[in-house]
Amino acid sequence: MLRKYLRKFVLVYLDDIIIYFRIFKEYKEHVRLVFEALRAVSLIMKPKKCKFAQKELARQKAFKEIKAKLATASVVAHPDFNKLFILYMNVSGGGVGAVLHQKSDDRKERIIVCASRTFNEHEKKYPITEQECLAIV
Repeated sequence: MLRKYLRKFVLVYLDDIIIYFRIFKEYKEHVRLVFEALRAVSLIMKPKKCKFAQKELARQKAFKEIKAKLATASVVAHPDFNKLFILYMNVSGGGVGAVLHQKSDDRKERIIVCASRTFNEHEKKYPITEQECLAIV
């Protein structure tokens, strides 16, 4: 239904549809086309969940804030090889992420390093347990 618009002016993630534009006149046309495509397959949207003409996605704002906080000296730490390491990992959709922590002397967890990557075409077919193991490798 929206396939013909994907990456031209539409991105879809789970139940989110993002319509992007360079100029507002273009945006109004894109919204009209998306609405028509949804209507053609009898899909409806909840108006209270819709946000139109946003300059920036909420996720982008949150990501920038988290990134700034992670870069501060009070969070990021050098590894102490005399202490235990803590590894958090997560697999979602098409990729894997991992964060290596250690507890400081004040018992607060400090990030040593973060890493993430997308799966290749073969890894996407792995069972979830094997995908989680990729975070360790």
